[in-house]
Amino acid sequence: MPRNLGPVLHLEDLTLEQRQAQPDRCQERWYRWLAARLAGMRVLDAGAGTGYGVEILRESGCVCEGFDPLPAGPLVRQARISDYPAESWDWVVALDVIEHVEADAAFLAELLRVARVGVILSTPNWIRWSCGNPYHVREYTPDELRALLAGLDVECWGLDVDEAEPRRLDPMRLDEPTAALGAVIYRESIDGSFRPRHYYPLLARAALGTGPLEDQLTRLMVWTGTYLQGSATHSEVYDPIEILIRRSAWCDQMTTVFLWLALRLLGLPGRMLVLRHTDGVSGHTAAEVYYSGGWHFYDPHPHYLQAYRIGGVVASYEQLRAHLELPAGNVTRWRGLDGRGLDGLFVLPPTIYRQTPNREPPEFVLETP
Repeated sequence: MPRNLGPVLHLEDLTLEQRQAQPDRCQERWYRWLAARLAGMRVLDAGAGTGYGVEILRESGCVCEGFDPLPAGPLVRQARISDYPAESWDWVVALDVIEHVEADAAFLAELLRVARVGVILSTPNWIRWSCGNPYHVREYTPDELRALLAGLDVECWGLDVDEAEPRRLDPMRLDEPTAALGAVIYRESIDGSFRPRHYYPLLARAALGTGPLEDQLTRLMVWTGTYLQGSATHSEVYDPIEILIRRSAWCDQMTTVFLWLALRLLGLPGRMLVLRHTDGVSGHTAAEVYYSGGWHFYDPHPHYLQAYRIGGVVASYEQLRAHLELPAGNVTRWRGLDGRGLDGLFVLPPTIYRQTPNREPPEFVLETP
């Protein structure tokens, strides 16, 4: 039974001016979070209203279209989800929409039909709001939303009024009174060959190309460094997929992604080098990959993005310590707090972390150099 026990008002009874006067930008934090996750993908915004979310998604590089049965802005097409062909968009998002729809299960099925990769929705939490909005047919308790999504491949998210962005929720403990509930619903394509957490390794695999192993690793290093972007603050995230989703990383996170992909795509073990500068304070992180009977040094950070060759073969860290003229000649050389430049980077022994191959995502455990 719908949880709005009073008379339900209907947006279709409002004029355009009255619809435009409704509270706006309430979902802006959701949209900005999505923009970081879905950058560059094709996104259909269902129930887009005034279309401000379409603008946010387009700014992140998304190919985005918004539709609404009752559009309230020039960027929004007047249409219904049934007007769109099957699997015609990578993602379909419906932010604070499903609580307005009487036939919610049928609406969700239509969203999933149109999505190739998945659906992302948000909705107010009835535990918090008790359906105080007269335009809502219902609001869901966490258990009711979980029942609606039963059998689907779902990540559960929540967003409270004082939080900057959504946070992951334990799907078995959805009883907390967070202001809004969210769901990222993954689906397979018709042939069953594609699952979205495989999307990023597939992008990297395409970048590998073919040919000699070192050429593939060099292309992987370049792809990692250019796909990820630097950040002013460290997110403390070390799940490679989450790093790739956020597209925001420090050198240790870029190295984590590079080593994980080298293991996953090429079967090559690697280790993380935590390098200290001569000032003993500042540092940098890079990678070594083991193949052809030895270690080979790769730095995926876009400021340095370098693999140095000796005798036509990518050198190891120890070889570079013996040939400081190679990294010293790099025009993008890194400087520590003492200002000495990249040559100082190879003076102190590194702390070496070894990638354990039996975990996914991998752990890094301390190994004695």
